[in-house]
Amino acid sequence: LALAYGPGVWADDKRVLNQFIQKGLLGGQIDMLDAGLDSRTYGHVSDVTVMLFNILVLGKRTLYNVGGESSVSIRELAEMVGRQLNVPIHAPALAEKVVGAPTAVSLSLNRYKSEFGEINFTEMEVGLAKTIQWYKKIYGEA
Repeated sequence: LALAYGPGVWADDKRVLNQFIQKGLLGGQIDMLDAGLDSRTYGHVSDVTVMLFNILVLGKRTLYNVGGESSVSIRELAEMVGRQLNVPIHAPALAEKVVGAPTAVSLSLNRYKSEFGEINFTEMEVGLAKTIQWYKKIYGEA
């Protein structure tokens, strides 16, 4: 399971998506640590839950990748959150990378799809809106 997101994450989750939402809601702006050129592939919690259930009940193998197909750069992610929260994005002028951060994170879902078929994944903008609404409730802003 890689990079699942959505309502129900820990309110103090330190992953970049959750940090952007928290910074936007609580600070009124999103300050990035680098230029945001690295990419991540996200899977909405509702999609990965269905995948896990299928594997648990119907799976024929012992190993599957579980995730999503919404691949975005960190910068694009910040911009999506900024648009939905109507807050500005600030990125450093220098394009230095965060030390130790992977350039790209994604999984092949081919094994899962060959066994269970294609998935109608939640679009990133839709899943992000649901996640932001959940955070607003947590912070008492909904």
